[in-house]
Amino acid sequence: MTRSMLLVLSLSLAAPLADAAEPWKVLFDGKSTDAWRGFRRDTFPSKGWVVEDGALKTILGGDRCDLITKDRYKDFELELDWRLTPGGNGGLFYDVAETDVEAYFTGPEIQILDDAGHADGKDPKRSAGSLYDLIAPVGKTLKPVGEYNHYRIVKNAGHVEHWVNGTKVVEYQLGSPELTKLIAASKFKDMSRFAKEGQGYIAIQHHGQEAWYKNIRIRPLSPVIAGAPAPHNVLTASEKRAGWRLLFDGKTTAGWRGFKKTEFPKEGWVVKDGTIGKLPKGTGDSHGAGDIVTLDAFDDFDLRFEWRIAPGGNSGVKYLVTEDRSGPIAHEYQLIDDDKHPDAKIGAHRQTAALYDAFPAKDKLLQPVGEFNQSRILVKGNTVEHWLNGKKVLAYELGSDELKAAKAKSKFKDEPGWGSKLKGRILLQDHGDEIAFRDIKILVGTPE
Repeated sequence: MTRSMLLVLSLSLAAPLADAAEPWKVLFDGKSTDAWRGFRRDTFPSKGWVVEDGALKTILGGDRCDLITKDRYKDFELELDWRLTPGGNGGLFYDVAETDVEAYFTGPEIQILDDAGHADGKDPKRSAGSLYDLIAPVGKTLKPVGEYNHYRIVKNAGHVEHWVNGTKVVEYQLGSPELTKLIAASKFKDMSRFAKEGQGYIAIQHHGQEAWYKNIRIRPLSPVIAGAPAPHNVLTASEKRAGWRLLFDGKTTAGWRGFKKTEFPKEGWVVKDGTIGKLPKGTGDSHGAGDIVTLDAFDDFDLRFEWRIAPGGNSGVKYLVTEDRSGPIAHEYQLIDDDKHPDAKIGAHRQTAALYDAFPAKDKLLQPVGEFNQSRILVKGNTVEHWLNGKKVLAYELGSDELKAAKAKSKFKDEPGWGSKLKGRILLQDHGDEIAFRDIKILVGTPE
């Protein structure tokens, strides 16, 4: 794209910057992560990011959660330094909202990339410094891969500039007809709120590769907007369009009842601070409150939920649950304190994310006890998958010889129907220990 084409996207006269004396705010000082939290998370994702040699660094194979600032910004001047390993990929977003499943659904991105080593580098509109997938950078000079590059973004009254190592390489106007036309021909065409927020969080992408970021600072050119709590127990616009439904609204026990009962337990389970949870035994009449199940039964589905267990705790989410057995015998996604509960010490087949007493989860990434984990159970035909914190950790086939062999060695060996495809309810277990759930949602049918 030529410089003249870039200028078409800019204002004829860019809005002036604020007074040069406007103070800078340090977003990362080489030590503290206090200015950041995870996208749609309450806390800093310490399993995905680490402070190393004065830089914020992604953890290879770790929790792929983007970082966002705790405050929001409208007009600003932002600077940072970044470096990648060969073939690396990352991104820096602005005007990010937490209304959808990823930061890029709302926030424009200045691309961070090893142009020579990554396939995206062959497309100028996806190369380093670009307004990703929209405007190619002009006149940039990158340092050799592994060395730090310097980025600067200036956003003022909707006028945006990308600077790479001291050179302005992209310039455009948010909301302009020219930008609207580019968006309509891009991957963002169906993202209704993309580049329309006008203000929002700054976000740094975890793309799965190693990346380092340092010297991160911002100079607000308009009043800083206090950040809001991470959203929970709500569906995004894209989730609603896709047919997702909430199984817990964050406020009531609607949609649930006791196992083999007509009503929800009167004691032992509590809705508090946006979670539905089991109280520990010894708390009121919590002992013996019993498991709870969904009112509806499901066949094929994609179930997602967040959970937090107390130290030494044990629980589980069961699926394909029927009530024609003597007890809640079903397939169980195990939830447990792997380090402190005795059952977990029996073996990996009884640890977190296992198909309880049958198959272990592998290569899992578990948050510290007391923090929330994200889990997923996918049932598609006879194929079942367990996911933990964004990673598939177990897959098996209902009715398979492998599952039959595992059943024969398990406590379910004499249980008719266990291991077969059934239509059943979702169950949250009362194991006597404290556990809390939130963001419980399901997509019914045959998920893609």
